[in-house]
Amino acid sequence: IESEGIECDYAQKGWIFYTDPVARENLESSLSLGDRRGYTDWVRRSPEELRNRSGVRTSLDGAESLESATWHPAKWVWGLLVAALRSPQVELFTSTSVQKIEREGEGYAVYTNRGVIRSRYVVNATESHTPTLFKLFLDPFPDLITPYKEQGVHLLGGPSRLEPGRGVSGPLAWFTRIASGGMVLGSDNP
Repeated sequence: IESEGIECDYAQKGWIFYTDPVARENLESSLSLGDRRGYTDWVRRSPEELRNRSGVRTSLDGAESLESATWHPAKWVWGLLVAALRSPQVELFTSTSVQKIEREGEGYAVYTNRGVIRSRYVVNATESHTPTLFKLFLDPFPDLITPYKEQGVHLLGGPSRLEPGRGVSGPLAWFTRIASGGMVLGSDNP
């Protein structure tokens, strides 16, 4: 992001996780694993610390990833595209429907509605269509990429204690305050 000069609202201010009685064991397991592995980034937070740092009111301990960051995903993708297109080795194909992708020696054959495109590398922006196009590459893990429909909204207000750029996740949702004002929040997959 820095070396390419991508403007995507990057803010490395940590990510807070809170839990509920159902998911509490998962959080405890992850904190224990972090301790065993010597990860200093993943720290326990008391209910009071969670409230002071994010505005979340809970009676259960949570955790924080100190080095995590937030950024605007669409601005990041556009920044990557602009940076890639500066290279004479990169070609962008738009309005081109891809039917399948096959490995071909050191590269790939990309079958499209406009013919076959051969390439050493393929970057896809297919989101939930990825498992369909790349099913041959996902064996023996056909469920490695599982698409989910999620919700996201922008709203005014939110916890005033939450610093812009610090993310917060719970068992059913995530949110963050954005520098331009308001909050972005969304539901996690069911």
